[in-house]
Amino acid sequence: MVVFSLILVYGVIIVNGWSDSPNSIATAVSSGAIKYKTGVVLCAFFNLAGVISGYFIDTSVAKFVFTLNTSTEFSHFIVCISLFTMIVFGTVLSIIGLPSSESHSMIASMVGASFYLSQDAKYIKNLGEVFIFTVFSCILAFAVSYLARKIFKWNLPYKRLQYLSSSLNAIMHGYQSGLKFLGVIIYLLGLNLDDKISLFPICVSIGISLFFGTLIGGKKIIESMGENLVSISDVSSFSSDIGTYLSLLICSLMGMPVSTGNVKCLSIMGVGVCEKRKINKKTTTKLLISFIIVFPICFFAGYFLMSLVVNF
Repeated sequence: MVVFSLILVYGVIIVNGWSDSPNSIATAVSSGAIKYKTGVVLCAFFNLAGVISGYFIDTSVAKFVFTLNTSTEFSHFIVCISLFTMIVFGTVLSIIGLPSSESHSMIASMVGASFYLSQDAKYIKNLGEVFIFTVFSCILAFAVSYLARKIFKWNLPYKRLQYLSSSLNAIMHGYQSGLKFLGVIIYLLGLNLDDKISLFPICVSIGISLFFGTLIGGKKIIESMGENLVSISDVSSFSSDIGTYLSLLICSLMGMPVSTGNVKCLSIMGVGVCEKRKINKKTTTKLLISFIIVFPICFFAGYFLMSLVVNF
């Protein structure tokens, strides 16, 4: 079961690289500053760099995910349930045309499964913290991107600068996503979070998985985030990238596991509002619905699936 769980974890990491990483380059590709294939390779490399840098800078995000669970007897079941829920939930939402946050669905399901085993109210508190983290990150991303667009009015080479801003975004995606999965793997294997020697090869393996997953691409996601939400120019793309990077950096250093996709989306909206551009209400509504339903649905899914494991 542990081996199967590890295979499933790394499979999901690869899918995360394919489905979530393209958010990092969405605006730069949509604005025409970076070609799609060039952006994918750039994104893949800096995702790998982001995981490694997270290992050296601060592992607070991994620690938070690690402490979401206390059961050792059912650790592999909790991990499998959370990843299974994430896959099914994401697939269903994609079929009906709604975006999904992989990290939120995984964490909510993990908390639901752990809550069934202990009935400890602390797990509800933990899930509430993740929800608050998410709201905070979205407000922060909107505000920082809005201010960034206000500031960037000089005649700068914004088209070229998007290579830098996209790279920074990719680093932070690797940082956030990589450390979340690091927390899951450490919990699954029962490792010591302070054992840096054991953690480094795991971080490298996560980074490599994200690297190859990102190379698969994600053109539809780029179209959805960078083109359908609001029209993108070079300066607005750069501003939203800076807002995304700073918001993710602040949240990561504070140990908050947040959705990189949600942060990116609110950054784009913040720039759009600043420029008084028309925001796609249909896409915004879909994002809001998916944000609201992910926590309760995945929590109860984890709770229900763990009840089946225990009783049958």
